[in-house]
Amino acid sequence: MNFELKVALLDHKKTEAELAELGAKFIVEDEVVDTYFNQPSGKVLKVARNNKGDWLVKLRAAGDGFEHIAKEKLDDAQAVKRKLAEEHGLRRVIQKRRKIFSYNKYEISVEHVQGLGDFLIIKGDERVPDEVLAKLGLQGSVFVAVPFCDLKPKR
Repeated sequence: MNFELKVALLDHKKTEAELAELGAKFIVEDEVVDTYFNQPSGKVLKVARNNKGDWLVKLRAAGDGFEHIAKEKLDDAQAVKRKLAEEHGLRRVIQKRRKIFSYNKYEISVEHVQGLGDFLIIKGDERVPDEVLAKLGLQGSVFVAVPFCDLKPKR
């Protein structure tokens, strides 16, 4: 998956029901912990832990979303996190719960991000075409074009 778009949700249950109506296939629900490290604006460096293991993830801003630059499975995530914290500085740790769906050639996740709210993330090998956004009821939406670590906590 090379590109991703992210939009804030007002009603995640409604969005999940709409995905089911569209024929999106539920894949898995899991817990994720993202450890972010300081990077220049427009770049993201994080270690993501989910039910499949630990991953080093690099992204960069691309228009309304992000382009995935690298994703590497880690054998010793703690050592990598220590090294990255020394080199770049620890930015923020974010916990989230997500439900992953498959729709056409896209991976769609509905994510509850602790302290930040609910989001829909669409990932694919190419930018998401307008007709897919329209089917998902997202055409004209304002996309979140910053990483979760840059968002202010909800009060």
